[in-house]
Amino acid sequence: MKKFLCAILMGIMCLGFAACAPSSVEKAEEKMEKAGYTVLAYSNDDAEGCVGSFLAQKGLIGGSTLYACLFDSKDAATDFYSTATQISSSAVLDGKWVYWGDEDAIEVFTALF
Repeated sequence: MKKFLCAILMGIMCLGFAACAPSSVEKAEEKMEKAGYTVLAYSNDDAEGCVGSFLAQKGLIGGSTLYACLFDSKDAATDFYSTATQISSSAVLDGKWVYWGDEDAIEVFTALF
């Protein structure tokens, strides 16, 4: 029984250390600002069900950039994901988030802390 409980506890801890996108647009913007990115909110009229979206950029020319859209449901995010892959081959569908940009910016966006 102890081994079983330890295995469950370890599984929960592993999930806690996994990388994931922030839970809200405000938290995501704050996270990117803390990492030194300039964050600009914008409305995405092409994205049905979009709760909020923003552009995060570090540096002016040739800097690191991330576009992110949060949707009200996973289905809405999945529908928009096909459009996002046409915009950028780096587009990622992560739960209710669809985001794309440079690897560095994506790494900051999905970092746990």
